[in-house]
Amino acid sequence: MFFASLVVVIVAFAGVATAGFPIMPHQQFGGLVNGNRANATVRMACFGPIRPGQTGHPMANQSLEVIQGPYGGYTGSLGKSVVARFREDPSVGVQFTHYGVVQPIPTSLDLPCGGQGLVVFSPEPSSPTAKAATVTVNYVGQP
Repeated sequence: MFFASLVVVIVAFAGVATAGFPIMPHQQFGGLVNGNRANATVRMACFGPIRPGQTGHPMANQSLEVIQGPYGGYTGSLGKSVVARFREDPSVGVQFTHYGVVQPIPTSLDLPCGGQGLVVFSPEPSSPTAKAATVTVNYVGQP
């Protein structure tokens, strides 16, 4: 009986650890794109020679994440979540309420097939003390 209770407690704590800590006001944070804080590669479903100005959709199985630490962002006095948006197509935001939770890059985005871009991780709700974190990305079409 003791062993069964111990297993339940361990499993319960393991679930909490994998969910991450909640995003709260007055915290420093940063963003990750495909596990990188800068110069992240975003693979685009653009095949063959790429024409200037050509756009396409991100390929599946790519990720966004928010991490806690001194990486440029600050939740400010009100922030309880962070929303990631691609500068080149801000139509879809990915909302985070916990650190360390990986979410997919939306494949519905319409992004450049090549070149550089930016993902902006903005605290929500915003406040005068809130500061967004950014991650530079390189859009790469597939051969």
